[in-house]
Amino acid sequence: MANYTTEELVSSSVISKNFWAYLSKISNNEIDKIGILKNNKLDAVIIPVETYEYFQDLFEHMEIYNSIKNRLDDNNLVDWKSMLKKFWLSI
Repeated sequence: MANYTTEELVSSSVISKNFWAYLSKISNNEIDKIGILKNNKLDAVIIPVETYEYFQDLFEHMEIYNSIKNRLDDNNLVDWKSMLKKFWLSI
């Protein structure tokens, strides 16, 4: 689980009243993330676009790695057309 500083945790009511100020802090790299609390529980997180895109790319690479690893480990080969379809790729 991620660690949050006091500055990075904000209630949903406070964030709704000061949204642009918090968005500015994220955009200017003053803070890494904002954890939004609802009823004192973490409900959502705001992160910079670059961080989000990095995690999306990382997730895609992990899926590809796991598919290749599973095929090699199980000796369960899949034809290339199926792989292209699975990952929404085309040639």
